[in-house]
Amino acid sequence: TAITISADDVIVDGFTLDGGTTLDDRANYISGGTISNNIITGANSPEELIKAQNGIRVGFDTGKGVDGVAIEDNTISNSLEKGIRFANPKLGGGTASNITISGNEIKDNGSAGIETYGPGHNTIINNSISGNSGNGINLKFDDGDVVTSNTITNNSGPGITLRRVTNTTVENNSVSGHKSQEVIKTYPTVPQGKGSGIHIFDTSENN
Repeated sequence: TAITISADDVIVDGFTLDGGTTLDDRANYISGGTISNNIITGANSPEELIKAQNGIRVGFDTGKGVDGVAIEDNTISNSLEKGIRFANPKLGGGTASNITISGNEIKDNGSAGIETYGPGHNTIINNSISGNSGNGINLKFDDGDVVTSNTITNNSGPGITLRRVTNTTVENNSVSGHKSQEVIKTYPTVPQGKGSGIHIFDTSENN
């Protein structure tokens, strides 16, 4: 990665980065900090599969946890995987929680624009998310998120997905251009709701 962060309250501001930024919580819990006003592109190193293919990686699947980080006003593009990817705590690690993602332009990445993965209480606001090869915003196993005032266009998966998500508010977003011919013909044959503007799995409730 271009920058690896493993301490509390780090500020990364105003850089042009050829490669991604990783919040590496494998040694210790990370609290606070801001990643803002950066241009992040080309996170696609095949030599570092575990960490160097996402624009911003928030924690590791086997890490200690990340809390209270702000990701603001960045341009994140052309990553091999996600624009912003959270750790998967179901694999035995810590969690990424209370993350604020605002004012970013997230485009043309090889998978989802933003993918969270529990426990939630994250805020995703005023982002432009377009042209990603996957979901625009993919919320997984979260609780109490707020997703508002985002412009989400022309991603290859659904614009917004809620998978086992509870008590979350999704409002005032502009979601367009996710239509596909397969969905028009018969939606049950299309896995993962591909082509939907908003796809809500039946395990989600109280949203």
